[in-house]
Formats: sequence, structure tokens, C-alpha cells
Amino acid sequence: MIAFADDRSRLVIPRRAFAPAMASRRACEAGVLLGMDLEQATPAHAPITLDLSPGSALAITGPSGSGKSTLLADLARSAEDSGWRIVRVGAGRLRSLAAIDLVPGGTESAMRMLARVGLGEARAFVRRPWELSEGQRARLHLAIALARCERVRTDAPVLLVADEVGSALDDRAGEAIGALLRRLRRESDRLRIAIATNRERVVQALAPTLHAALDMDGSVSLMRPMPGRALPSIVVVEGDRDELTMLSGFHYRPGMPATIDRVLAARDPRDGALLGVLATSHPTLNARWRRMLWGDRFEIPDKRARAVKLNRELRTISRVIVDPRVRGLGVAGRLVRAYLRDASTPCTEAVASMGRVCPFFERAGMRAHRLERSPADAEFLELLEELGVERWRLAMPRSAWVRAERAGGRGRVVCALQRWAMSSRRSRGLLEGDVATAFRAACRAVGGESVVYGWEKERHEATGTWH
Repeated sequence: MIAFADDRSRLVIPRRAFAPAMASRRACEAGVLLGMDLEQATPAHAPITLDLSPGSALAITGPSGSGKSTLLADLARSAEDSGWRIVRVGAGRLRSLAAIDLVPGGTESAMRMLARVGLGEARAFVRRPWELSEGQRARLHLAIALARCERVRTDAPVLLVADEVGSALDDRAGEAIGALLRRLRRESDRLRIAIATNRERVVQALAPTLHAALDMDGSVSLMRPMPGRALPSIVVVEGDRDELTMLSGFHYRPGMPATIDRVLAARDPRDGALLGVLATSHPTLNARWRRMLWGDRFEIPDKRARAVKLNRELRTISRVIVDPRVRGLGVAGRLVRAYLRDASTPCTEAVASMGRVCPFFERAGMRAHRLERSPADAEFLELLEELGVERWRLAMPRSAWVRAERAGGRGRVVCALQRWAMSSRRSRGLLEGDVATAFRAACRAVGGESVVYGWEKERHEATGTWH
């Protein structure tokens, strides 16, 4: 038995005795063959005393059938009896709702939580559990549990309990879940984590502060923590278009960027597996956010001279894509920092629809600015709201159009749609098609709230702040 000074963090876990085995005829026949006494109960082991201070993690390991889940349940019961708040990962069956609807809290807080656990993509937000992969479902369960932890309003200790971590996942995905739990416990000043697993790589990625190893007879050895490492290992190297193509299907925007100037690839040095890619492109010649980022630097009346200066001094990070199995572990930030350390041009910019809930550009050192809606976007939205079409309905353009028609606004919407399309060179071509297609495109464009990012090599060299 190991005792600790902090009574609030100390738990004494009584070990249960198992009742005699079920003595059916076939059980007795099997017992006789094996020389067993089925009337003899399994004696209880001595209690275990553990210290689980804020930010700590306990890993319970052992072969299948050794009692990992039982010990984890005993720990949770003792903690609950001591006034702790217990949150179980994967407790209850997931309802057939979109992932965003299953995470407690408001829409934006749920998006941030999903992004925090590596589900920061539009498709994952709106898919139902059965449409997700095993790894994505594991992350969804974790997001739901973490959101419940944050909603605990008392100052009681909070224990996050997760059983059979990584058992249904491949090594890389299980390892990523362990590393994600490691990061989350270090970010919290009140959370404790206890997991049961038989996957060594999960435990190494978690880097637990306590490690309880079980034998087949149920005895527990409190071992020194397994050495942890920041997993998965990552190296960033120059990549190519083929590597970008390999992961492009995981990006929420279909297709490839219009131009590709450079590609960086994040790889696991142990086996060379591709973990993520970053692509840069030549900048668009006209962008309404450019003055916000760069002031008058690129404001040249002569269009040809402006184009030359833009292409010489500015690149746009047009894609950052991470393998879903290792999301939430900082791969995207590593890619951005690696590019900025060896940027192709003095200035770098990026535009991200996910910037509000997944700010990896900002964490990598880029300056963030909330992009205001254009006057044309604002006018179109104002008309729709006047007709009873709230902004959230734009995610279902056909339904939004029907609602506007029922309000007698078809003619007004068509006129506003024409004005909106004419406000930008990129959207003018929509007027050549049918109204429904143009309306659908407008719904996608006007409802979003993007964040724009800028980075200047000179400023970082002058201040010596490299991220």
C-alpha cells in the first residue's frame, strides 16, 4: 500500500471478492476435468491507495481477463463515494443524431470541443455516429465526456474514466488517442484520467503518472510510469503534389487549389507514414482582406505591377490536411511552423472557415483577424432574415428557398441574388446558370465567418520570435 499526503487527491480502493462460480452441471463437469473446487470463492486482494492529483493519469494494464475493467469500476465507485464527479467515456449508447448535436453546450462551444479532440471538420460535425469510423467514434465519445467535465460546476475533483482504450483501433489510431488524452490532462487544472487498456503504445503515448499492472490472478503491481514520448513522432519534409492528392479527400473543400507552389509533408520517421500535408499557392490578385493584413504594401494602381509584386512577395497557405487518425495532436501547427521557418516569400497569408474553433494558424504564430462580411453578403442576409429565413437555414438551400417563396419574396430574392453575384468577379458566372444553382452557391458563401491570417518574415526576424 502506498500513501500520499494530499487527502483530497488520495483514494483507497477496496478490492472485491468474487463469488463461487456458477455450478451448473456442465460447469461442474468442466471443473472436475480441471481439478477445480467451484464452491471456493476467490479471496479479495488488499486495498490499493492511489494519489490522483489534478493533471494526473492512471493506466491500468494487464492481459485479457485479469480484471482491468473491474479495478477501473472499483476506482470509480471509491471516487464517487469520496465526493468526486465521475465522467465515463462511452457511457450509454450514442443516439442517431449529428455529432454536433451529441456534444453538450452551444453550437460554437461544441464545435470547439470536437476540434479539440481532432474532429474539426465540417463532415464530422454533421455525420451521425454510425457514419463515422471507429477512430472518429472514439473521439466523439471523448468530446462528449470532456464537455460533461467542463459542465461540472462544483470544485469537486473530476475523474475521467475510459475502459478498453484503443482496443478496437489500429496501432496508429490508438496511439493518437493516448497522446490526445495526455495533452488534455496537461491542459486542465482539475481533471484526472484513469484508463484501462492492453495496448502498450496507448500507455506510452499517455505517459501516465501512475501505472497499475494486473496479473491473471488479479494481483496489482504499482509500477513506475512507463516512459512517455510525444506520439506520433513527426518530421516535416518537402513533399509533392501526389502526397497532397493522397490526403485531399479528407479536406472539407472538394478538389485541389487552383495553383500549387509548394508542398510540405509531415511523416512518422518510424515507418515513413504520411500524417499530413501543407500546400501553398500564388495569391489571388484581388482579396478584400489584403489591406487589413498588409496596409498599403500591395496597393499599386498599375494592375500588372501589383500582380508582379504579389507573386514575388506573398504566398497563400491554401491547404492544411491531416490524416484523421492523428488529428488533435498538433500536426497542423507543426506543418505551419515548419513552413514559416523557411517561407518562400516575405509575407504569408491564409483564410480559414474553421479558424474560430480550430486556431492552429494563430498558435503557429500568424496574426488573426476576423473577416467582416462584404456589403453584398450583408445585404443578401438582411433580406433573407426579413423574409423569415434565419442564417442557420442556409445550410439547407432548397428549404430556405421554399421559405422565402412562401413569404412572397421570390422576386426580391432574385434581384438581390443578381446584385450579390455581380459584386464579385468569382460569382458573376453564376448568373449564366439557373437561379437554384446561384442561390445554393450564395447560401454557401454568405453564411460563413472566416478568419484571415498574416505573417511577415521581417517582423519575426526583427523580434526574434520564432514559433
